[in-house]
Amino acid sequence: MIYFLLVLDVRAFALKCVCNPNECDIIRSEDCPGKGYIVWDPCRCCKVCARTFGEACGGPGGFSGTCEPPLSCVSKIPVGGSGICLDIPTHNETDVDHFKNCTETIVVEPGCEIVNRKCKCWNRMQLCKSRSIVKWDFRNMQECQLNVANLVKSELEFDEDYTVPPRGSYEATIVRGHKESPKREQNVKT
Repeated sequence: MIYFLLVLDVRAFALKCVCNPNECDIIRSEDCPGKGYIVWDPCRCCKVCARTFGEACGGPGGFSGTCEPPLSCVSKIPVGGSGICLDIPTHNETDVDHFKNCTETIVVEPGCEIVNRKCKCWNRMQLCKSRSIVKWDFRNMQECQLNVANLVKSELEFDEDYTVPPRGSYEATIVRGHKESPKREQNVKT
């Protein structure tokens, strides 16, 4: 019984992976951009470089990768695909050290974002203008949660049809799963 439930859980929330650790590239910190963080691929088979600022992340089954700390994977509108690695505030950054290298500040009104597939909201705050966030995508928690539900639904629909191959670029290679899409017939006039 436990085995059956475990299989359902994996099928519902993860990509179907084919893993051969012998085909994994050897990754060193110095090979990776940014701070050189190394993380597991979405299948937890091979080590890969963490995503850096502005790169795609998240997506169905974590297919687009994991952000290096302290960056977070923020799903931007339209919600439903991969997110973007951004530097978002972790608290009300009003301490003196935060503004030490800041030449210009802005006031960001209250709002919410989808961060690592969960809603996170902030009160009105003052930030350094060089931050990646200047306004929030969602006005309140209710609006954000509706979009998280749509994100999860689209990821589950994706997971049903696709398998990740054992090796290669995760962005460039998607292998069609066991379900075939119906072929459309075309009428050709001669």
